[in-house]
Amino acid sequence: MKKTRFELSIKEQEIMELFWNSEDGLTSVDIYEQLRDSVLNSTYVHRALNTLIDKNLIKECGSIRYNKQYARKFKAVYTKEEYAANLLNEKGLHLNSLKGIATAFIKQSNYDNSYTKAEIINELKLLIDEIDKGE
Repeated sequence: MKKTRFELSIKEQEIMELFWNSEDGLTSVDIYEQLRDSVLNSTYVHRALNTLIDKNLIKECGSIRYNKQYARKFKAVYTKEEYAANLLNEKGLHLNSLKGIATAFIKQSNYDNSYTKAEIINELKLLIDEIDKGE
């Protein structure tokens, strides 16, 4: 079965995590240096970047000089949360599934000490207020 646009291989996911954690964008050199232990060669990084460009998940955001050459910089088109929403949508989980998804997500995380129950409720209230305001 062919992967959908938002499905990523393990290595593509690793690369996207780097983009989501970067504010300034990354070059292929940056990515290879950060993934050197898990990527066999720089050719793989170039191929993965081309795939992510084709999927419209990253875009060019400038260039930087390395010695006598220039390298293109890329950044993520979507935040990690926007990506996850697009993936769920592609898998057939739409807005009418929101309550079930949120409930399952909260139960699965089992209040993992990063958020208290009150903080989760407050975040949900803020979201409702944003929706009411039309933002």
